[in-house]
Amino acid sequence: MKAVNPILEDNINWLTENGKPQNIFVPLCGKTVDLKYLVDLGHTVFGTEWVYECIEALAEENGFQFIFDEKNSVYYTADLKLKIYKGNFHECPIEDFGPFDAIWDRGAFVAVEYYERRNYIEFMKRSVRTSNGGKNTTRN
Repeated sequence: MKAVNPILEDNINWLTENGKPQNIFVPLCGKTVDLKYLVDLGHTVFGTEWVYECIEALAEENGFQFIFDEKNSVYYTADLKLKIYKGNFHECPIEDFGPFDAIWDRGAFVAVEYYERRNYIEFMKRSVRTSNGGKNTTRN
């Protein structure tokens, strides 16, 4: 099994307000063990992933038993602690799953084509909770 990203481990208290359970978004999550780490710490995690084989490997390598919601294209665990949208993250109705308290982007931004990065940033803005606890309504 691969190790949890050391940057995540070193900054988990900052990311989660000293361990307080959070609703965390992990874009382009792949099969990272960071998902299990966050769930095991008590957080609710939502990821996006385009490749089915990554979701399948994540389940096999970490003992997750996913249920698939075909209508919403979401794999989820019975306790709803982990959900993964299967598809193009640009097409994900992120407002239906958030807002999120935190985002753990372990490499998604650099994986996004340069010309798509502005859209990626706007997508991230729509996904996070504002400082007043409401949905982020930032507009251009």
